[in-house]
Amino acid sequence: MSEVVQLSSLLSTFDSSAPALTLLRLAPGVRMIGPPVEGVIAMLVIAGTLYLEIGGAPPRLVRQGELVLVPAGRRSHLAASALTQMTIDGQQCLVRREGWLVADATNGREPALIVGAGRIAGSSPEGLGSAVISPVVKCRIGKRIFALLRAECLQRDAGQAALASALMNACVVQGLRRAIEEHPARSATNSGGRGPIGGALAAIRARPGARHTVDTLADAAGMSRSSFVRHFKRIMRTGPADYVRTVRLEEARAMLDTTDLPIKTIASRAGFPSRSHFSRAFRQTFGRDPSSYRDRDAEG
Repeated sequence: MSEVVQLSSLLSTFDSSAPALTLLRLAPGVRMIGPPVEGVIAMLVIAGTLYLEIGGAPPRLVRQGELVLVPAGRRSHLAASALTQMTIDGQQCLVRREGWLVADATNGREPALIVGAGRIAGSSPEGLGSAVISPVVKCRIGKRIFALLRAECLQRDAGQAALASALMNACVVQGLRRAIEEHPARSATNSGGRGPIGGALAAIRARPGARHTVDTLADAAGMSRSSFVRHFKRIMRTGPADYVRTVRLEEARAMLDTTDLPIKTIASRAGFPSRSHFSRAFRQTFGRDPSSYRDRDAEG
């Protein structure tokens, strides 16, 4: 069964069996063990950066606003950084607090990482072959839903747990749809005529901040350098470098909209060599620098 079919099946399963929300809260230097479960686990990074190990594989980086789907039966380890001093079993720190189900590994400290998690009931070991990471905040609707979810999860008022669960479900649906739409296998056969460069487009969208070059993108597309550039310009009406820059700016704008990260950090994560370089490019594209863009809601 192809991964696109698996994801589509998960989305259909989700329609009738949405996961309940559990908040995972980790302090700096703490690694949490997640138990292997029968169904696929959906994890959404609400605050911080997740270093996720699945089944003994090297850690994968999952950023704020990204959804990760963990295959059924796989043991996972979660941490807020690559360096950890202690390991805690998530089951042993699971508590119900003011309507919330929380695996709290903070010991009273400010959490460095908050993850919303839930099992997609009805999914089976065949439901997903490998972990999938998908950004929820790549579209306007996804950004709005995620911002609402994050606000609910960072406060404690009556009714927030129920509302947060509904918003988590909406984020999982958005993430699944995004993963299906941007999957390389689908990109290679879509009606937009982008088949020859589908793999390169998927690589750029999946990791905008990575060190993309014409050579690496040509490899992702399975083409020679000259043939790739020719096809890319014909199909996208722009060159590979300009397209990468555009996607990186979109990524940076999403982080400005949905996070409180320092602008220097956003510039680095989006793939810009310096804050000054990022600010110039952002101003040229959006008509204002990143600081004034972030503060726009306070104007007037």
